[in-house]
Amino acid sequence: METVFKISNPAELNDKFLKVLKMLFQDKAIEISIREDIDETDYLMHEPANRYYLRNEIKNLNEETNLIKIPGNDYDELVKNLLRK
Repeated sequence: METVFKISNPAELNDKFLKVLKMLFQDKAIEISIREDIDETDYLMHEPANRYYLRNEIKNLNEETNLIKIPGNDYDELVKNLLRK
């Protein structure tokens, strides 16, 4: 069994939390790994090249430029053809 706990406040790591862990995994070996939860947008915008690319693509969407428009039926056919390969 694998479980992910997202905790927004480290104060939530209390005796009650440990009791729940013990109840869920009683008599089993477990591995506890802790990492800082990062915002995906902040992560992607951290690198200048990513930031430039993303802002440019958002601008294209807002201005409806450099878009590839595929009607629904054509899209379905494209997907079928790609799946055959």
